[in-house]
Amino acid sequence: MFFFKNSITGDDLRALRSRKGVSKQKMADKIGVSLKTIENWENGVGQPRIDQFLQICVYCSIDIKGLMCQIRECDTEQDTNRTDNISSKK
Repeated sequence: MFFFKNSITGDDLRALRSRKGVSKQKMADKIGVSLKTIENWENGVGQPRIDQFLQICVYCSIDIKGLMCQIRECDTEQDTNRTDNISSKK
C-alpha cells in the first residue's frame, strides 16, 4: 500500500474543505471515507492514501499540482519547491 506522504496537511485539507463550503460529513461521503477519517486527517492523525488523495482532487475539480498551489496560492518559492519535490519522487 502506498501513501502520498507530505502531500497534504490537516490544515490544508481543512482549508480546502472550507473553501468548498462543505461539512466534514459531506466530504467524507463524497470521497468514500468515514467522518472520523476526515477528522483524523484534519487533526494530523494519518493522511489520505494516494487513491483517497486523488478522490479529493476529483471532488474539488483540481489536479494534484493545482491542489498544492491552490491551498497556498503557489506564490512562494517554498510552495513551488514542495510541488517539485512531490513530482521528483515518482
